[in-house]
Amino acid sequence: MPELFASYPRAISGLRKAGAIGDSLTADAVGNGWTNWGWLAWARRYLNDRLDISTANVFAVGGATVSDVRTLQLPQALAANLDICFVMCGQNSLDGDPASTAAIWADLQAIYDELLQHGAFVPAILMRVHGSAAPQSADVVFQASALNRLIIEYARSRSSMLVIDLNPLYLDFATGQAISDFLRDGIHDNQPSAKAGGRVIADGVSAAIPAFDDRFSVLGDTYDAVKNPRGNLLANGLLSGTGGGVANGASGTVAASWSLQRNANSGASAAGSKQAVAGYTNLEAQRITIGGTSDGTGLVLASEDLITNVSEGDVLQAEMQASWNLSTADIIGIGLNLVYYNAGFGIVTQTWDGYFSPSNGALPSGSDSVIFKTEPLAVPSGVSHIFLAGAVQAPASGSPSGTIDFSRASVRKVI
Repeated sequence: MPELFASYPRAISGLRKAGAIGDSLTADAVGNGWTNWGWLAWARRYLNDRLDISTANVFAVGGATVSDVRTLQLPQALAANLDICFVMCGQNSLDGDPASTAAIWADLQAIYDELLQHGAFVPAILMRVHGSAAPQSADVVFQASALNRLIIEYARSRSSMLVIDLNPLYLDFATGQAISDFLRDGIHDNQPSAKAGGRVIADGVSAAIPAFDDRFSVLGDTYDAVKNPRGNLLANGLLSGTGGGVANGASGTVAASWSLQRNANSGASAAGSKQAVAGYTNLEAQRITIGGTSDGTGLVLASEDLITNVSEGDVLQAEMQASWNLSTADIIGIGLNLVYYNAGFGIVTQTWDGYFSPSNGALPSGSDSVIFKTEPLAVPSGVSHIFLAGAVQAPASGSPSGTIDFSRASVRKVI
């Protein structure tokens, strides 16, 4: 792996409030909660044990120029009092004219200056290459390269700034363009590029910020209105034991108070089993082994109904660890879904971390581990049932093969 980080940031500690400014490359992460085709969504999953990143603090807007970011988004970021502000912008300002480079740089420098003066730590992501579907002229490449170099040189003497260059990750050095597997339209991320870029960005930030793990970790940490009002609403957040249910052709062993189900008439198989989580004593994961032939399979590991201790107006937030080892690139998405239903099980509202779309590519084969965390979601009137689901989606065709482990889940009231 080439060297991707251009400065060495100071160490900071604690669970920090983070946000982002920029254009559609950043804004793509937000949709129905958090999508699977935005780099910030994946960076957030890798950094959920370090940062608190809410969609409310993502001020990026599609089509924004650097000037737009400075005049419209920067004031919002400053008003939010962010500890950390990701900055990725510039693509919409490039015109290949050397005369405009100084003005673009003046706006960029003002953005960095004001964030740093406000006490924020600033990960700055450099402008990146395009793919063959949206080729850049030689003059635009010159201009982007000149601006990227200015950003790097600016950051060298600023300990609260980190520069991250994704170009070595995306670049085909023979053509000077992004490799064909990345970028859905030559500019914007698909799922593979978002995941890869999010990992690189998260690795850089992780070097500056120690982990602050606040997930469910104690057996008795369950909800009690008087004794533990911030406790876990899940009866079995540790996914321990057996005795859970299976439905629609799913099979195997499932953790108590949970159920494993396939889409009805699915061609893919889903088998549940229990797996020890490495590095912990008697901590278990719920494993789902996937096989067969896909026909748009949806697989769900669902909690028990959580409505008992919840009232209208309560605000809930969910979290779950997910680790996987995929033998094939035939899984569109893995995510966490908090869903509120009416009495007839019609969806009233829901939120995702890991909202997926077939048009944005499948997860690559191999292994990974993330912490999914939904946005806080208020309970409106008319809600009769509440479920948390670890969701897996396969494409309309293919032969999915691999394992997904879910562990350490929580649903808590935001008080």
